[in-house]
Amino acid sequence: MSKKYRQIVLHAGLHKTGSTSIQASCQDHRELLQAHGFHFPVFELGSRRFSNHSDPITAALLHDHSYGWSWRLRDHEDETSARAGFCAQLSDILDNPPCERLLLSGENVCIFHDGDQQILRQHLLQYTDDLRVVAYIRSPMEAIHSMMQQHSWGRRSNPLEKVLGQVQERCENLQRNYPQELEVYNFHSARQSLGGLVGHFFGTLGVPASAIESVSFRHANSSMSQEGYDIAHAINSRYPAGEVEQHGVQRGFQDLRSVFLLPGQPFRIKELEQSEHFQQLIDETKWLEEHLGFDFPEPAKLDPTRLWQMDTLKSLEAALNNVANKSMRDVGAEYLLDQANSVLSQQPGPAAILKFIGENILSGSDQPNDLLLQQLGPDYFKYAALQSEHTSPGLALVFMRIALSLRPGAKFLEEKITHYKKRLEEG
Repeated sequence: MSKKYRQIVLHAGLHKTGSTSIQASCQDHRELLQAHGFHFPVFELGSRRFSNHSDPITAALLHDHSYGWSWRLRDHEDETSARAGFCAQLSDILDNPPCERLLLSGENVCIFHDGDQQILRQHLLQYTDDLRVVAYIRSPMEAIHSMMQQHSWGRRSNPLEKVLGQVQERCENLQRNYPQELEVYNFHSARQSLGGLVGHFFGTLGVPASAIESVSFRHANSSMSQEGYDIAHAINSRYPAGEVEQHGVQRGFQDLRSVFLLPGQPFRIKELEQSEHFQQLIDETKWLEEHLGFDFPEPAKLDPTRLWQMDTLKSLEAALNNVANKSMRDVGAEYLLDQANSVLSQQPGPAAILKFIGENILSGSDQPNDLLLQQLGPDYFKYAALQSEHTSPGLALVFMRIALSLRPGAKFLEEKITHYKKRLEEG
């Protein structure tokens, strides 16, 4: 069989290195890629479209291992039909090239077992003499924070040791199976390139800087705040997904979305440096730097004094009230009360608000602790309301009601409460 493509580029991850942003931008800018000789396919299954090629590749070529694709698609189509559909689409893409070069992207490739790696490699080499495998490597210190966030999104709080060593393991996996084809890039350096990480990736494909400069790339999977992670961790620890028979709380895929989107300080694993696993991360980082010739940045550290700033506090009650399950809301409220006690000596103002919000959620009432509020005074809560009225009128209403309870009959406060109520009624 004559080779169909002059070149095939396989973007193989790694996980937590911006793969979703790369795939979304490739889908957005397929015409730009085509203008520079690349076909980026988008697979389809029913009404779903797949710019992440992990599941289509796995379903079409691999039969002994699922790597999760059959579970992820279980509600959309039966496994036999899905496999047949992906197989037919991949065959058509490989047999009928619309461009000289083909671009595939699937971060799950980096976790394929050796036998499956060789099935994929040999299959692609039937269609080209020039196979390139591209991977981005992130500092293990930074990757582990992103992985722990991902687990939190998955409604579980997995132990730290479950994600240790994954960066080195997946890098070695690709090096072992693609010794001639693999190109590895420093994730952190790539982000500093023109157009960021996605711009760097397009540059590796040969897209010129002049074209990259004029394009707005999409960025997905924003990082979670420390405050949002800690609340989610408390809820996930009490009610982990998949254990409804034990705790009686049915979990949904997006049931903590409002908490995950809570603004605040960048997430760090608080106990990491005191953990027995910290040295393992240091050793893994050194191994990667020595074997790949990379310099990874020094890991950021958490400043506890920067937690619970006004941007976080003014969004906090709305974020928790948007959690539909009351049992889960109550766990979040209990965490806020614990935090209020913890930060009281250094941050008395935020501690008071944390306590008020926590008690308010637990009681279902907007009547606060009178003594605590008298200590803060009406002007404190009036200011908090004015600071939050544009972004969170619901929270502003709560704060202004507190101010009015401490200064009854104040016309300005009454007018503001009427204004906030009207805004909320109008949606």
